Amino acid sequence: MQQKERTHKVTGLNIDLGASDPEDEEGKALKKKVKAAIKRAKFVHIEARSKDLTIVGLASKSGRWLYSHEGYVPPFLGNGDEVILKVDINTGRIVGWNKPKVSDFVGTDGEKAD
Repeated sequence: MQQKERTHKVTGLNIDLGASDPEDEEGKALKKKVKAAIKRAKFVHIEARSKDLTIVGLASKSGRWLYSHEGYVPPFLGNGDEVILKVDINTGRIVGWNKPKVSDFVGTDGEKAD
């Protein structure tokens, strides 16, 4: 038996509805709560932990990778192992986004920044 996907579409983003069955009373109540929250929300706050396994790539318009960084999260995305993003729920744009700098990828000694 195939399990239904338990997410709710929000401007191209998915919100996990947890382990509830979307068709039972608990699932329906949760869906209603999430729907109400989406109507009032201005931002989607995202925090993720990477455990030194972050890969960030700089790509051309065609999608070809020009450079990649592996290791800790670069400063423009968060810090250490944590990716922290705040996304405007109406536009899908990252709030407070600062264009990456060379120093976000390369340390002063010429080595890749960690």
